[in-house]
Amino acid sequence: MDARPPPYSSVGVQPPAYPPYPQGGYPQHPQGGGKPPSYQPYYIPNAGPSPPPVVAHHSSAPQPKRNSSQKRCCGIVTLLVVCLCVAVGIWLIVRFGSKFFSNMSSSNNPGSTSTVQETCYQSVTYCNGIKDCPSGSDELGCVRFSGENSTLQVYDWKDQAWELVCSNNWTSTFSDRTCSQVGISKGAFYTGAVSSSSSPVLLVKGNISPSTLMQTILTPSPQCPKGQVVSLMCSDCGTRKSTSRIVGGVIAAQGKWPWQISLQYANSHVCGGTIIAPQWVVTAAHCFPDEYGQNVGKWTVCPGTINLNNIPNKFSVNKIILNEQYDDKTHDYDIALLKLSSPVQYGVSIQPACLPSFDQTFPEGTTCSISGFGKTSETSTTVSTALMEASVQLINTDMCNSANIYSGAITDRMLCAGKLSGGLDSCQGDSGGPLVCQVKDRWYLAGVTSWGVGCARKNKPGVYSRVTELVQWLYKMMEAEN
Repeated sequence: MDARPPPYSSVGVQPPAYPPYPQGGYPQHPQGGGKPPSYQPYYIPNAGPSPPPVVAHHSSAPQPKRNSSQKRCCGIVTLLVVCLCVAVGIWLIVRFGSKFFSNMSSSNNPGSTSTVQETCYQSVTYCNGIKDCPSGSDELGCVRFSGENSTLQVYDWKDQAWELVCSNNWTSTFSDRTCSQVGISKGAFYTGAVSSSSSPVLLVKGNISPSTLMQTILTPSPQCPKGQVVSLMCSDCGTRKSTSRIVGGVIAAQGKWPWQISLQYANSHVCGGTIIAPQWVVTAAHCFPDEYGQNVGKWTVCPGTINLNNIPNKFSVNKIILNEQYDDKTHDYDIALLKLSSPVQYGVSIQPACLPSFDQTFPEGTTCSISGFGKTSETSTTVSTALMEASVQLINTDMCNSANIYSGAITDRMLCAGKLSGGLDSCQGDSGGPLVCQVKDRWYLAGVTSWGVGCARKNKPGVYSRVTELVQWLYKMMEAEN
């Protein structure tokens, strides 16, 4: 199983200072490929120098003897002291550990890398507007969007269920605050109402301020008085403002894939990514090996370019947020979120892709598109300087998990796309880039380029992180940073 790791050399740019191949090369995957192993994205703060070895000091002076009862007494006291110290240590780690590591990471870098998630061991009530956890993580992820109509759902802590929101008394101010809560702060793009017979639902019950959490101003109701619920889009996404080499693909025109970015380390292309909001980019977790992921200041995002020799825009990365469940062996949860130091300005060549709803479906056989600056053949030693594009078909997961394809390696967080006959695929350097599918007149980010065996091989299609299964994590992370 091979990730689509960062390339080791680029055309027209200096290669990143990644570790050289070990003597004899990397081991071949049992099913072929032989690309470098994926990178471990978990970061451990520098613990400093190792403590000096403990040296026993012996004395020639006679030592007083103790009877057995004294020894037992001393042993019990010592054990109690040790247990107390361990308990205090565990409490300190639980209470302050995540903040300590986060602060230390932030102080050592121009930006920061985050993988540690807060854990609350106390009894909490989620989404009731009261922050029980130190950083308020129990009040994150309480808003989501459903279906192609993007109907708003808010978690009702009383019924412990997701419920639709009635359009009664709903205004654009509520829409703007909802979008701000999920990390998209430019204000809502569209607010509408769609008919619904769902029950129960939530009704607006109070006023709103810039700091109001949406879950605090809604109250349960048996039904909507007008029979309509809120439909909400936070951004004008997934559209092209202009009509202007993936393996087997063709060169992309300027503005055709305006959400595509080149993710660079020390001014060298490493991975792709997708703009989803002015200050946010989605990419793959495996793009960040330990020593490079911690050097946040060396990472830049280049939007609006179709040629690596002509880069019109560069934005520094402020924070790298890796999914805490990413597994570098199975490539499950292979997704990361980048916060830029400053927001990009939308235009003809820079636009966001739409995030899908958590329950949106992209049927097997659907023709979608991939793009990127990765290698144009498995044996190539350099990436493409031109942005390449290709059309691929979504492949049934059960088929992709069959013995002659990936033998059960495809999890619920993955989807396969390509051609089983081979000849068309993403490759090294395309990691983190978009798999987008068009629904009506908008393009949705259905997948994030993750891994595969070789490139464009027969019965070895590309594997992508399934965004519908991870979209709530994205919103939750953006909300935490808002």
